Amino acid sequence: MSRIIIMSSDGSAPVAEEIRTLREAAPMRITNARRALVGETPLIDIVVFENDHEEVAAHIRGLCRSLEASGRHYRIYELAPEESWCSIDESLRQTLEITPSALENILDREASRRR
Repeated sequence: MSRIIIMSSDGSAPVAEEIRTLREAAPMRITNARRALVGETPLIDIVVFENDHEEVAAHIRGLCRSLEASGRHYRIYELAPEESWCSIDESLRQTLEITPSALENILDREASRRR
């Protein structure tokens, strides 16, 4: 199991279309969407590889596609399930960063285990 955190790395103010698209991919309040899009809070903070792996994987992939379509840059982090983003020291966060292809490998590997 892993906790996947996706953070916006673009601090520019989001436009209404970005907020709407994000809320479709990851339902949240408008204020929370704005804060997440400027990198103040995670866009997604989710434990994967539970019983709902397929749903969680689709949710993560949908969010990434949404961000890519809007041109908003983001970073992906893998934490232990019991860790929280707020408790991780900022100096250690970069060591937890993974690439989009690494995320896909994690999602695909777990899906193949479930077959």
